[in-house]
Amino acid sequence: IVNGSFEVMQVEMQLPGGIELTFDSGNPKTEAAIPQLTPVLQLFDAISSSKYQTTWSEPGKIDGIEIRGNKYEALEDGLKKEFSPERMKQEAEQGLKRLPAEPVKTGDTWDRTEIANLGSGQTFELTRTFEYLGTKSEGDREFDRIGVKTNTVTYSVEPNPALPLELKKSDLKVTASNGELLFDRKLGAFVRTTESITIEGNLTLLANGNELPGELKLTITSRTSRE
Repeated sequence: IVNGSFEVMQVEMQLPGGIELTFDSGNPKTEAAIPQLTPVLQLFDAISSSKYQTTWSEPGKIDGIEIRGNKYEALEDGLKKEFSPERMKQEAEQGLKRLPAEPVKTGDTWDRTEIANLGSGQTFELTRTFEYLGTKSEGDREFDRIGVKTNTVTYSVEPNPALPLELKKSDLKVTASNGELLFDRKLGAFVRTTESITIEGNLTLLANGNELPGELKLTITSRTSRE
């Protein structure tokens, strides 16, 4: 059993129509200027303040994840589905696929394609390059260090009654990206992750047949740890 939490979660969004949305777990605000976006801030607050417990049957094999936190429990059922134990398990299993298929030495790189679920049928498909940075010792524990850089992003929206929007076109690019992962071989899991990504570009959505063109700038910074 491994306990985990989000140490830092920061989101900065500039949406079509000049709409701005920001969240910082160090100073969380859950009331948005546009009431329709308030549930999004509440979800970010619940995610960043919650703790989760992962059960492993063996190194590298996840049995299940349990989420704990008063703010999470207070979410409406619809929002809980956006951050559910099942979704966290899928993301954790996807994270394990970041590991190289063959033995590597310091400086070796490998590529992966990952899906980031944004909720309500929205996803980012990300192509990423990982680099083995060697080992790091902390006390009596030794970890493998892996650097990560996101190269490209593709945004898509699946039909969803809860999100009455369609994607007409998008031209998004990754303008900044960095991250480092610490992997514990004995545990068979990543015990600490630090990642930051900035995505910018043009986006045209359709709402009730009307075009909503605009520019998107999204920066997400997160740091997670497991005990």
